[in-house]
Amino acid sequence: MWLSPLRDASALEIPDLVERINAAKTAIEEYVIGTFSTRQERFEALRAECPGIMTMHLYRHIRCFAHEKVLSVRFTWQRKDSLSKPVKNDLVRRISEELERSGPDYRLPLEQLLSRLDRVPESSLRVRRQVRVQPVANIRVGDGLKTVTAPMPLLFIQEQP
Repeated sequence: MWLSPLRDASALEIPDLVERINAAKTAIEEYVIGTFSTRQERFEALRAECPGIMTMHLYRHIRCFAHEKVLSVRFTWQRKDSLSKPVKNDLVRRISEELERSGPDYRLPLEQLLSRLDRVPESSLRVRRQVRVQPVANIRVGDGLKTVTAPMPLLFIQEQP
């Protein structure tokens, strides 16, 4: 959404309002995570107070560009992977449990995976999983280009659209 401070002077108040909203969102997230130790407890507490709330939308910050001269914005979809560094013993335990539950078709691949896992140092281990495709905005500012996630509206406060 583009707002011109020349057409509506109240547009100049929006960045401060967005900053306060984002601070409140951060405070809510910190409270919920600090107060409730498990995901299930957090889920139940949020649903009890705010039925139907989508947690990501509650925590997600609003993006407001007011102090930069944005030249263009192009929207697209981004597919990316999530990488995490697992604890080797936990990973071995989880695969071993899966091995016990699995049928004969999966036994050999899981045993081979455990064997390879045994030879790899923990510092080299990575778990890669695909993350859902998400909307992003490529924002051209001056000579640079920023790519930001865009699941919510973006606000632009500047004279030129």
